[in-house]
Amino acid sequence: MEKTEVSSPMFDIYSWVAKACLKLWPLCLVQLLFLILQYATLFTCLALLFGPFAARNLDRITEGLSHPQDYDWTPVISDWASTFSDPGWLAIAAGLLLLYITWWCVLSALSDGGVFRTFWDYFQNGRPFSWGSFFWEAIHWMIPMLWLEFFLSLWAFGAFLVWLVVVLVVTGILALTGFNVWMVVLAGVLLGLPSILIWILFSLAFAVFSFLCKACLTQGMTAREAIHRAFLKFKADRWRVGLGLLVAFLVYLGVSIFLRVVLKLFSLIPFAGIFFSLLDLALGIGLTLFMVVYISGLAVGYLQDEARV
Repeated sequence: MEKTEVSSPMFDIYSWVAKACLKLWPLCLVQLLFLILQYATLFTCLALLFGPFAARNLDRITEGLSHPQDYDWTPVISDWASTFSDPGWLAIAAGLLLLYITWWCVLSALSDGGVFRTFWDYFQNGRPFSWGSFFWEAIHWMIPMLWLEFFLSLWAFGAFLVWLVVVLVVTGILALTGFNVWMVVLAGVLLGLPSILIWILFSLAFAVFSFLCKACLTQGMTAREAIHRAFLKFKADRWRVGLGLLVAFLVYLGVSIFLRVVLKLFSLIPFAGIFFSLLDLALGIGLTLFMVVYISGLAVGYLQDEARV
């Protein structure tokens, strides 16, 4: 198969990976399958959690929605408050939350393991997509991928703790000044807006960095080795790889936002607006699935030139 080098122009690499994604198009169906499983589990947990409350108050809610201005919502609110204060219900909610997080992590690990190994097999050996091979690799890499998710979550939690410490220190200083209005405004200008920008940049960089970590992991490394290797690769050649992944992700965000805004405007058209609303939903899901597959392939593609790290 035709290959390109990481030292090639950026758009040549993008084009090369895009062609690979078209060859491996069933990966988008796989992502859709895992997405359905995730949301089916979410809605099942929500039904188990809020189903009894909805069943008890269905008639009241229906009547209240029919006469919203005159209806007395006190019985519904009282039942809602008693439900949330019930220790048994809180224990069930905590258990379902833990169950869903575990299920989401397992599905994510299975999906990532299969997707990244499929790209590795295609780039290195020209092997086409195979359902049997995909699920074999997904199961094989599930545990290492879970460990990688754990270590990456520690990084994200550490960044949050640093931000929290800064906020607490600033709040303490403002408290010493009696929360002077000018000091609060100054803190908001000097720290508030920059912290928002820093969090946006960190979130974007961390998202694409995690893709590179998963690509390194499925190359045959441990979770810690993959993170270290991904960091070296991320900043190699004057951050060429990191910027390449980030630009691709930003292009996706820009195109997605533009198309969805246009479709939102068309959805305001009487009658025909329903079609554009459905198209907006389908386009949003489709672009997201393709982005996940494409960035995964791009991360693997950048790792082809191992000698440049």
